[in-house]
Amino acid sequence: MNERTRLLLVLAPILISGTAAFSMNYPAYLDSQRLHEELKQKEDELKSLQDKLTERASVDQNHKTLESEIQSLRNEIPQAPYLDLLMLDVQRMADAAEIDIIAVEKPDERNSGGVETSVDAADLEVLEAGRGKNQQNKILNQSSNQNSQNKPGEPKTEERNAMGVKQMTRRLYLTGDYGKLIQFMKRLESYQRVLSVNQLSVAMAGGPGLQNKSPAGERAQKLKLKQPVMSFLLNIYYLP
Repeated sequence: MNERTRLLLVLAPILISGTAAFSMNYPAYLDSQRLHEELKQKEDELKSLQDKLTERASVDQNHKTLESEIQSLRNEIPQAPYLDLLMLDVQRMADAAEIDIIAVEKPDERNSGGVETSVDAADLEVLEAGRGKNQQNKILNQSSNQNSQNKPGEPKTEERNAMGVKQMTRRLYLTGDYGKLIQFMKRLESYQRVLSVNQLSVAMAGGPGLQNKSPAGERAQKLKLKQPVMSFLLNIYYLP
């Protein structure tokens, strides 16, 4: 037996056993590769889901923030005048400042024909329950047409503001010490709802003639009050 034959006899069992082992382990190797690929795919899917959950949580948080801001804006500019509630708050501010409210009146609302316009027909607080939306819109349109007939220069008690909100106006008359009147105006300035003040005047009864031509002067002269009288137009804004 030569050397080549002996070498073949030695290597043949090794090759046969190696081939058999490879043939037996190769399917397991393929399964392992497949499982690793599936695991990587699942890990990618898990990461994608986690990213989506994080994004969803961020969106939910932003949604809650927006709802909070919208609610805050609704408190500042409500969907209706809520005139009664506003006047109650004004009365509380006046009581806190230790001044008296003499009157809350509508500005002059008479048109050129001398007929008083029904401005408050568009006040959403006094609309009858059960009226449909179309009926409400009809009332609002009628009120808008009536306002357009007012005399030039007369203040409108309800109109659409340039900012896209509706506006209702009331004239207030108050009396008290100057310092307490200032305290009231500061409280009104910090009120949660968006309001504005126009044509403010302060006067005393029996003062100079020019002073008595103002609304405050006329009211002070009429009532003969000893304390100053303050008058102003309060513009109340609400959503259309």
